[in-house]
Amino acid sequence: MSFGQQVKNELCKIAKKEPPRNEKALLYGLLLFSHSFGNSIRIRTQNENIAKLYQALLKSVCGLDLEIQNGTGKRHFHIISVADKKQVQKILSVFGHGNPELFLRIHWENLKKKEYPAFVRGAYLACGGAADPEKDYRVEFLAGYSHLCADLAELLGKMGVTARLAAKKSGAASVYIKDSQAVEDLLALMGATKAAFAIMNVQAIKDIRNNTNRRTNFETANIGKTAIAAAEQLDSIKLIYGLKGENFLSGDLANAARLRLENPEASLAELSELSSPPLTRSSLNRRFAKIRAIAENLRADGGNRQAKGLIIK
Repeated sequence: MSFGQQVKNELCKIAKKEPPRNEKALLYGLLLFSHSFGNSIRIRTQNENIAKLYQALLKSVCGLDLEIQNGTGKRHFHIISVADKKQVQKILSVFGHGNPELFLRIHWENLKKKEYPAFVRGAYLACGGAADPEKDYRVEFLAGYSHLCADLAELLGKMGVTARLAAKKSGAASVYIKDSQAVEDLLALMGATKAAFAIMNVQAIKDIRNNTNRRTNFETANIGKTAIAAAEQLDSIKLIYGLKGENFLSGDLANAARLRLENPEASLAELSELSSPPLTRSSLNRRFAKIRAIAENLRADGGNRQAKGLIIK
């Protein structure tokens, strides 16, 4: 079962316990964003729970007892059609849609602010979908008509959720919400708390994974830098000893060279602790910088020029 269907099933369970004061708003969302709402009224869904909810609300709010027709084929649809003109007119009059111009717009007089969540629940059950949070954060309402989409986006904005409009190749339009926090907020506002927590859990796991990857990359980069620095120090020491002999360096420089030769893979911090007496990293780093300078001078002069002036006794 897709994540979007899980959301719908959760919303259906909530809708069954809908307070009577919200039933009209819930049915209005179902009707307005259904397959057809105008001269004929029709809802078509693959979710039997949604069809039963639609049937129950039509009876409760509009006093109509209609049957659910079961379609055939691979995509098994549950359909409720209202073709009788008197029944259609009765439904339209309940929601103040006697004017044909209102068929494809939200009739705001039907909704109070506290009823917005119930209305959006209905809209989502009629035409909504949600992406798997493991892959993307997105909720979309395939409303079909641009003016109706604009009205829904405005209503979501009043609820504190930023929604965007998109045009489809077919010429239809949709409303979509991206960003994990916005999707999480919308699901919570609709009442799909389990789905909202699922988004939170996925986000938390992704954050942990990303932090672990960043830490691993950082540590890998540091290991690489340590290895490069150690290799450069070893090259400098071996060059000096090869050209001038192992007694050319003395004092602190000789001790630093010995530490590096005995511990070729150790970090600067590890060498600092191995020093006797222990040295700070900056002190040890200065000594290796001096050794590198001596090696560079010897390399430049082919080993002929003396580098005594660079040696720290």
